[in-house]
Amino acid sequence: MNNKLTRLLLASGLLVGSTAAIIPNQEVFSIPVQIKQAQTNTAKIVEDNNFRFKFNSCLRRGTTVSCSILITNLDKDRKFEISSNTDNYRNLVSPRIIDSEGDEYLPEKVELGSNSASITKSQYFAEIKLIQGIPTKATFHYNVPQNISKLAIVAVNYYLESEKKRSIAYKAEFRDISITKTASTPQRKK
Repeated sequence: MNNKLTRLLLASGLLVGSTAAIIPNQEVFSIPVQIKQAQTNTAKIVEDNNFRFKFNSCLRRGTTVSCSILITNLDKDRKFEISSNTDNYRNLVSPRIIDSEGDEYLPEKVELGSNSASITKSQYFAEIKLIQGIPTKATFHYNVPQNISKLAIVAVNYYLESEKKRSIAYKAEFRDISITKTASTPQRKK
């Protein structure tokens, strides 16, 4: 069976019993096929402004919770910024998390690819030029009490340069996120 026919039958639900599902993201037989991927517990995906944000995890090590996502630029190469600081005077909004008890946390550090920003180092933006189609990892580090194990929301606030060379703020959100504890590194005996 040819590849296009297989994709069409899988997309329509007529072909079953395959060990791998193909979700077409291109035209099949010159008919546009649009399938929205259902959000599952293992892969949450949000598309906004021709970016795909794929939630990876929120991992705890002590009181530090590190939430990571993959960002894929679906458009031409362009500059992408994330602020490490919320500053109403400068109209900056950083990523944030809100726990299931309603408490809000701002990041202590933001990593975007090989760039980082931290309030303690007075670095307000992590920025990178995102290349079309290439995923880039972003990680946000928060100080969260150890009794918190669930987040109501992980909000990724980001900035894009407009036609007028001004940064415009946007947001992608993930809801109902569990915090996973990481095993502590065992101490070596001396």
